[in-house]
Amino acid sequence: MLKSMTGFGRCEVANEKQKIIVEMKAVNHRYCDISIRMPKKLGFFEAGIRNILRKYISRGKVDVFITYEECTESRAYVKYNPQIAEEYLNKLRQIGEVFQLDNDIKVSTLARFPEVLVLEEQPEDEDALWQIIEEAVQKAAERFVETRCTEGEHLRQDLEGKLDGMQRMVHFIEERSRNIAES
Repeated sequence: MLKSMTGFGRCEVANEKQKIIVEMKAVNHRYCDISIRMPKKLGFFEAGIRNILRKYISRGKVDVFITYEECTESRAYVKYNPQIAEEYLNKLRQIGEVFQLDNDIKVSTLARFPEVLVLEEQPEDEDALWQIIEEAVQKAAERFVETRCTEGEHLRQDLEGKLDGMQRMVHFIEERSRNIAES
């Protein structure tokens, strides 16, 4: 089967928590050159993504674009560090005593100091995320190969049409040569 070197594949997979969109496009290239653009958050999965793509692609310059969207509310939460708050408070009291200053520290003031309140994100379920990424990458790669095959079939038909036209011209020239030679 003749396959084109150009192709395009796209797949969108979503569940109740997240949505992954994978888009692939390729142009002719002597070697297999895969470029993946995705959010940093998904960088951990790059090796697995490349392994999937190698099953479908052996040549060409392929650009892969992966988009990640969370469909749930933010998974961020505020973490309170009581040990750090206590350290700040003790140091502020010491400063007040040494310089004979009023200790007018309020909770809102203490909360503004670095590391007292920290915004953290709940860890992602990597296995569940990998499953959705894997599905999206595989389906996009399958569609990518399909477009290459479809384009390859169009190329084959075009080449065969041109070859048929050349063959008719050769027959025409041979026929004319015989007619001229006989005259």
